[in-house]
Amino acid sequence: MRPKILSLVFALAFPLVAGVAFAGEQENAVDFVKREHNGLLGTLKEPAGTTRENALNDKLEKFVDFEEIAHRTFGDPCPIAVATCTNYWATFNDAQKKEVSTLLKKLIQKNYRKNFDKTVDYNVTFATPKQVGEHLVRVRTEAKSKTNIREQPTQIDYVVRISGDALRVMDIVTEGSSLSKSYNKQFSDILSNPAQGYPHVVKKLNEKIAAKK
Repeated sequence: MRPKILSLVFALAFPLVAGVAFAGEQENAVDFVKREHNGLLGTLKEPAGTTRENALNDKLEKFVDFEEIAHRTFGDPCPIAVATCTNYWATFNDAQKKEVSTLLKKLIQKNYRKNFDKTVDYNVTFATPKQVGEHLVRVRTEAKSKTNIREQPTQIDYVVRISGDALRVMDIVTEGSSLSKSYNKQFSDILSNPAQGYPHVVKKLNEKIAAKK
């Protein structure tokens, strides 16, 4: 086969191969979110207590990449859909990185549990996934009340990163608001203020964790 013809064959074949790969990633991402969601739901329906709480935290750890969200929250790299940002993560020492990562994880767990507790007895559907980047798939879930048809459904999107056989959620979008993007904006405003800085980030995180709502 002539070189030009051979190149044309490869060029025509590549989009098909890429499309098949993306389709496979989308399907894997949906299966992953369904499996982990149902696992969390099953654990949440177990008797309340330390055993259940530990099991829920373990499942969330396997489901959500808290470290990745912490990095993106503080600009390493920028959250998805944020073109430019300051890398504040690089300005933290090791103790500070550990501190904000731990606090942010507690806050995310709290907020996720709040949404999950609210919709535990709702009907949950999984919409058609969307490729949002290389090896990144956005999976939308919609929870509808079984008893109140007038209640607006709750939408939660999971941005799943696929690395070989490993899948983890690296961002959560609730009612159109990206977790890492929202936190990045809040804490960047604090860190860029000379009168506030890092101590106020810790203060704000602790206040959010302690808040009842």
